[in-house]
Amino acid sequence: MSVRLFVLHRHVDASGVSGTGIVADGVDFGPYVVLCWRTTAAGVPGLGIYRSIEEVETIHGHGGLTRVVWEGEPYVQHPTEHLLREEP
Repeated sequence: MSVRLFVLHRHVDASGVSGTGIVADGVDFGPYVVLCWRTTAAGVPGLGIYRSIEEVETIHGHGGLTRVVWEGEPYVQHPTEHLLREEP
């Protein structure tokens, strides 16, 4: 079984709950994907179990506002990412 580590990098917090930047750490075990949220509204980290990385992207990607960044792969900024960032 191959295991891959990743983070979810959120450009815009569409839900107003988890903030921006790296919001979750994940492990793709092949048959399942596990997410551990770094922050939540309750202040208690949460876990999620999903059937695939595609399911994670569908549920939490918010149309490209959040991206999967695999460990060991350089983060490449999308050409329009600066337009998506929230103002402080």
